[in-house]
Formats: sequence, structure tokens, C-alpha cells
Amino acid sequence: MKPIALVSCVFLLFAANASAQVDKIRNSPEFTAQVGLLEKWIRAEMEFRNQPGLAIAVVADQALVWSRGFGYADTEKKISMTPQTLFRIASI
Repeated sequence: MKPIALVSCVFLLFAANASAQVDKIRNSPEFTAQVGLLEKWIRAEMEFRNQPGLAIAVVADQALVWSRGFGYADTEKKISMTPQTLFRIASI
């Protein structure tokens, strides 16, 4: 799946909650369930595409409501990917 499709999926999952307060979104059971589903899908896609790592964030009302790193930023050194991992601009 192309990055545009991933962003579209994330947008569709959370668009209905975009105008709610950030804490309300983070604490809602629906958000927790959606994030769980998203994490499973990301792991499956990474395995299917042999992707070593990625970082993703969800923003609502211009506020960060969720972010997570998956896999490795450096597979040789076993350095985990985090939301703070720096990327070259061409890789975004």
C-alpha cells in the first residue's frame, strides 16, 4: 500500500473525532479500539512488504493525539524506531 493510502486510512478512521477535545479522543474506547486495529494492520503490512521500520502520528484539531514507532530505525544495530526518529526529507 502506498503512503497516500495509509494516510487516507488514518484520516478516515479519525475524521469523525477531529473536532473533539484531544483528551476525550485519547480516552475514548472507540479510539483505543481503532488504534489497536491500526497497529495490527501496520505490523501486517510491514511484514508483508519486508519494511524494517516506520513512525506514524495522528493529529486532531492540530494537536498530536497518538504517535508510535514500529520496527527498527537501524536493523544492524537493533535501534528501535520511535516517534522522535529523524528522517531524511526525501523519505517522508
